[in-house]
Amino acid sequence: MQVLGDGTASAAAASVAAAFGTTDIVDRSMARSAAITWLNLRDPAVPAEGANHALLVATVADAPSIVLVSLGADLVPPTDDRDMDLCQPMTIQSGPSPSASSMVTDCARAVLAARLLRQRTMAVAFDVLAGTRNTRLLVVGSGAPPGTIAAAVDAEQAAAVLAVAEAGAAWASRIAYAPSPMAAAAVVEERGWV
Repeated sequence: MQVLGDGTASAAAASVAAAFGTTDIVDRSMARSAAITWLNLRDPAVPAEGANHALLVATVADAPSIVLVSLGADLVPPTDDRDMDLCQPMTIQSGPSPSASSMVTDCARAVLAARLLRQRTMAVAFDVLAGTRNTRLLVVGSGAPPGTIAAAVDAEQAAAVLAVAEAGAAWASRIAYAPSPMAAAAVVEERGWV
């Protein structure tokens, strides 16, 4: 089993490994790495783009039984993304309101669409699934509460998994989404991947 992405999926690795009855885990994730760093991009003018792609290539070459992926943590505040930082809720003494929660979600969705998180998650999934014959891919969400920026990131990852599953009939049985690291082992078992 191997782990890619921004580090969130690493929290699921132990429980999934236990479900598989293995201790063979390779964690190639990079804490809070941007999704674009995992893509096959080589532009000397922007060296950070594609910086982690070699780790993805090494994972595909190993053809592991399962790959855990999480992307988007770099966009959850605190972050270097000014637009996403502006999406943080402004709370008053009475706490956040439902309308504030909706405004956070709407703002975060707009930033995530501009940052192409769904498409980049799909590109990573395509690399893994197209480059292997039997590897299963589990995209792991953070389990954040609704109305938060992290929950909007989770929704983009879930939508990416659905789109990849619909893109190739054979891939639908090899990709799944776990809404949180704690749910990962249960998803693996439900899918019959153990």
